[in-house]
Amino acid sequence: MNFRLKSSKPAQPLAKQGRLDLSGWDFSKNGAIRLDGEWEFYWNQLLTPEDFNDANKKTPDGYIKVPSEWKGRIGTTLLADKGAATYRLKVNLGSSMSALGIQTTIIRMSNRIFIDGNELLSSGNPALSKKDGYVMANTSYSTSFYPNSREVEIIVQVANFDYMKGGIVQSIYLGNQKDIYSMSVRSSFLISFTVVGLFITGLYYFFLFLMRQANRSALYYSLYCFTFSLFRLQYGEKILFQMFENLSNEYVIYIRFYFAQIYLTTIFLCLFVKEIAKEVMPRWFSRTVVALFSGFALIFLIFPISISSKIQNMTFLFMILIYVVIILTLIKALVKKRYENLERSDLIQLSIAFICVLLTVINSVFYVNNVIRSNLIGFVTVMIFIVITSSLISRQHEKAFQTIDNMNLRLLELDKLKDEFLTNTSHELKTPLNGIINLTQSVINQGEGQLEPSQEEDLKLVIAAGRRLSALINDILDISCLKQGEVTLLKKPIDVRSLASVIIHVMEHLKEKEEIRFINSIPEHLPLANADEARLQQIYYNLLGNALKFTQKGSIEVGGQQQNGMLALWVKDTGCGIPHDKLDDLFQPFYQVDPLKKENQGAGLGLSITKQLIELHGGNISVDSIPEKGTKVTFTLPVCKDDVMAANPPVENLPPAYLEPVGRQPQSYKEKKGSYSILIAEDDPISLRALLGILAFEDYSIKTVYDGEEALEEIKKSPCYDLAILDVMMPKLTGYQVLEQIRTRFTGIELPVILLTAKARAEDIKMGFEAGANDYIAKPFEAEELKSRVRTLVQMRKMVQSLVSTEFSFLKAQIKPHFLYNALSVITSLSTREPEKAKELLLHLSDYLRGSFHFENHNGSISLSAELQTVESYLAIEKARFKDRLKVEYEIEDDVSVSIPILSLQPLVENAVRHGIMSRIEGGTVKISVKKSRNKLLLTVEDDGVGMSEEKIVSLLQSEETKGVGIKNIHKRMVLMYGEGLHIESREGKGTKITMAVPLNTE
Repeated sequence: MNFRLKSSKPAQPLAKQGRLDLSGWDFSKNGAIRLDGEWEFYWNQLLTPEDFNDANKKTPDGYIKVPSEWKGRIGTTLLADKGAATYRLKVNLGSSMSALGIQTTIIRMSNRIFIDGNELLSSGNPALSKKDGYVMANTSYSTSFYPNSREVEIIVQVANFDYMKGGIVQSIYLGNQKDIYSMSVRSSFLISFTVVGLFITGLYYFFLFLMRQANRSALYYSLYCFTFSLFRLQYGEKILFQMFENLSNEYVIYIRFYFAQIYLTTIFLCLFVKEIAKEVMPRWFSRTVVALFSGFALIFLIFPISISSKIQNMTFLFMILIYVVIILTLIKALVKKRYENLERSDLIQLSIAFICVLLTVINSVFYVNNVIRSNLIGFVTVMIFIVITSSLISRQHEKAFQTIDNMNLRLLELDKLKDEFLTNTSHELKTPLNGIINLTQSVINQGEGQLEPSQEEDLKLVIAAGRRLSALINDILDISCLKQGEVTLLKKPIDVRSLASVIIHVMEHLKEKEEIRFINSIPEHLPLANADEARLQQIYYNLLGNALKFTQKGSIEVGGQQQNGMLALWVKDTGCGIPHDKLDDLFQPFYQVDPLKKENQGAGLGLSITKQLIELHGGNISVDSIPEKGTKVTFTLPVCKDDVMAANPPVENLPPAYLEPVGRQPQSYKEKKGSYSILIAEDDPISLRALLGILAFEDYSIKTVYDGEEALEEIKKSPCYDLAILDVMMPKLTGYQVLEQIRTRFTGIELPVILLTAKARAEDIKMGFEAGANDYIAKPFEAEELKSRVRTLVQMRKMVQSLVSTEFSFLKAQIKPHFLYNALSVITSLSTREPEKAKELLLHLSDYLRGSFHFENHNGSISLSAELQTVESYLAIEKARFKDRLKVEYEIEDDVSVSIPILSLQPLVENAVRHGIMSRIEGGTVKISVKKSRNKLLLTVEDDGVGMSEEKIVSLLQSEETKGVGIKNIHKRMVLMYGEGLHIESREGKGTKITMAVPLNTE
């Protein structure tokens, strides 16, 4: 892409007989200039600047026009297609002596450039023959130089033993360093812009094809965009080679694929137009194009470049001819008004798009053959083609979707009419059917003892058939209501085990075979289901009824468990089973597994209704079956989010204060800051209000959550609560489950927990204490008892914290005597020889002691900058002591303001120095880094010391040693404060790396 020369400038001078006079050319005002004209030409010679000194005066074979291919004769010398030559030009710069730049374009097929005796640029390796080391590469490049004098000598060595013609086939540009750089950047930007646009467009339509694979026009268009974008990367400025310089070593392979890509773009475009205008383009045309250009691509991939390049221009002529045929065919269809699957406007736009393609190809051919100096037209026409074709394909997809939408609307209307007909018919049948059943039953009752047994049996069959038809009508009405969205669920907490027990009790009286046993395996402590009781009964009646129909002997079992936040419930029988190929259609309306067997068969609506009712609840249903072994139907229901509300009055009967969203403090409770923080996890609004009413006037900051999961999330977010009060019966996770997870992170001293329960049995109390509870309160609770128990636990935790803090501060004060002794010894020894150094170390020791005796802390934390200052002071003293044995590297990001646990980083550094580095005679390096990573700050202490084994790492973190501020102590405090401890990596003899992650919001 060449936007190379500034506008409004005088005519450029041309070189004559190897000299170019630029004394009248102002680079600053007129911009860069093409070094066109007559250059000295030396055939079959690769000359260097030394060959042109006064002692070795060379006479040129003649003068050759640049830019052009070498051909014909130069003077008396006949030029061959392949060979080597030297071009030479002297440029008179006049008074311009500023930094200049030079830009090449196409020099076939390898070159080297010397300016003022210095080699500045090269592409490939020009040589007199392939045996002499000739390497092909034709990459454009630019560079800058400072002229030695007012006359600049430019020597270009060129060699070609592969392509059909060689030479400087496009202009070389000379100008100010800034202009040449801008020209190169501008050209690269426009090519990159085109490539990115093509690639994104191709990606979009490729995914569009994946979603609707029937439309292959999107596939061919996306493949065209991909191949053409790759082609543009290798065209003109050859950006691909600028990004991957090693590709230049494989230039032969590159040029083969370069031409193959050109032909592939033609193939994909022809396939695209054949798909999008199916009835307009003849079939033979696309097949001919695919065969012809696949052959061209194979020729370039298989045969040597020296042979295949000779047909290059012929293939371009074929390409132009193909696009002309496409354009004429489209125009012919327009004239004859044969639009077929397209509209007239679509055909016009498609014609314009392929005219742009034709112009692009012609522009490229003229540009490569140096007929024109700019391929601006090609850039513009490609962008116009992309815009038009993208718009055309998008409209095609829009039309397809619009057609589908219209068909869907029509089908929905027909389906609605069908449902209305069934509903109206069912309503009309229901009343007379009930009359038939009741009248028949009345006849049986009135004629008791007077009817013949056969007559009574016939009347009972009439009643059975009537009831079966009545059930079918009810099912049809349910199906209709479900489809029209008229079924409203009255959800409430349901004890599934109890409900199943009631239904099983009824089914026990309906079964006719004593060999069948009903088993209720639903766990007693299964969370309540959030469901409509009547509809859940209907679901169980349908499933158990089906199981009973097809089970001759054995058992029918109902069971359930909590799974992924849902209740997974099942009905399992030992009946005849269902073939695997029938399972997918089992829930279709009116479907029967074996319609020829009428025994025990219904209308086939029960399972369809069951599936829709379950999905209406937010669950799903599946079937597993083994023929002759039995069937298991599993369905899911949401877990109730308010288990205890089943025993409470209806919402409309509650006082207004209780009608606030559960999971936050009632509006009447005003949050306040107290000396102690308490987390309350309670899903019952009445109990929650009672707790807040009792504790609100105490010195507590209270946070409430709705269920067990929210409680764990809150503790993870804010781990500094003094007390947690958990209700045993909560949605999602029970109080016992929450407590067990809390105890994996906190001990009973670190976070006391009180359990609330309506059950006060000895077994429940024992279970709570075994799970890790500190206390247990039964509902309803006395206010004074609750306050006393809460006060006792929070004060106990505070007292323990105070003792730990006192001991910790004492540990801080215990500066190791041997360290003080060694530090003072070093300072003393330096006081006479290097007093300034001794003074500096004394200041470091002062900073170290000040940081170590800093007792005022905020919840065991200290600013990172203060801790780093202590570390730096410690390392400065140790470095002065161990000299070259200890090396220190810092990698600390700026503007990092965060608090970290006190005495966490410095002991790690001291451990690395004492046990890692100084254990080696030659010493080593300690590296301290502080880096941000997402929402965390990573602090790393790394040494290349003796390292340690995996067993040693495990021992360090699990050691029972409690003295000092060791690694286990730091690890434990990190886990307590942030939920994540130290990460240690080490290899024996290689060193150790310890990383600690601190959240960036810990200020």
